[in-house]
Amino acid sequence: MTIKINELDRNIIRKRSKIDLLKLKILQHKKESGARNNALKKEKDNISKNYQELKEKMNRFREEEDRRLKELTNNSRNAVEKLKEYLELGERILKTGELCRRL
Repeated sequence: MTIKINELDRNIIRKRSKIDLLKLKILQHKKESGARNNALKKEKDNISKNYQELKEKMNRFREEEDRRLKELTNNSRNAVEKLKEYLELGERILKTGELCRRL
């Protein structure tokens, strides 16, 4: 009986040492995983921040180009109207000159 008890005691001690070793490994894995997770979270946050900055920059660029296009369109329309006015004035001058010549 004492031999069996001694064997069981040795088995228990062996199993406890294995359990302690496994607990230590689990703790190390938790630390490593935590460190990796933190690094990945920081990297993800940086990528998200850069993405938002680029998106904002792109939106500002689009707004600026939209403003420039509106300004260009307005200037073009104003130029066409001004040229039409000059055309009408020129036609009136020619008509008046023709009438004066006839008289």
